[in-house]
Amino acid sequence: MTLRFNADVPAAVRTVLRAEYRAYTKTTAMTVEELSALSEWIGAGYSPLSNPYNLANESGVELDFVAAVRLTQEMAAGETA
Repeated sequence: MTLRFNADVPAAVRTVLRAEYRAYTKTTAMTVEELSALSEWIGAGYSPLSNPYNLANESGVELDFVAAVRLTQEMAAGETA
């Protein structure tokens, strides 16, 4: 999947994010939907090692993007059950 960055994301940040994206996608299994959402997140200038919900683990370390998305989906499914 090709990353498309928002116009306001600086070139230096794009370089770092591309490297993070390549490393992250090599080590993290994800669905096509998760990959699409991740690409949009990175395209907006954010790291795959962060998340839009500011969720963290028990130690206070921020969850990566896919882990946070999965957790919010599990929480939502639990609310509807």
